[in-house]
Amino acid sequence: MSRRSGPSLDHAKIAKAGFLAGLGPFAAGVVGEFAGHSLLSSLPETVESALLTMEVLGVVVGFFVPVVFGAVLPLAECQAPISTTKSDCSHVSGSSRS
Repeated sequence: MSRRSGPSLDHAKIAKAGFLAGLGPFAAGVVGEFAGHSLLSSLPETVESALLTMEVLGVVVGFFVPVVFGAVLPLAECQAPISTTKSDCSHVSGSSRS
């Protein structure tokens, strides 16, 4: 079994971008609710549902993308194949494989 050869993903960059991608809809939903309720006495139910959905999806994306791309995938890439060759996992702290 040999390791996959090819370009490696920049996990830190993807995790940061994913967090910001989740922060955007969350912030838009919060600002939309505050602005909507301050300008109008009550928002239509569909608008409130859409803004709440944006907030929830923003939180979900903001939490799970950094966990998956910042922690899980880098560790999954470093699973050394069964051989005597040295694996290239120097980017993972605490790695003591030889």
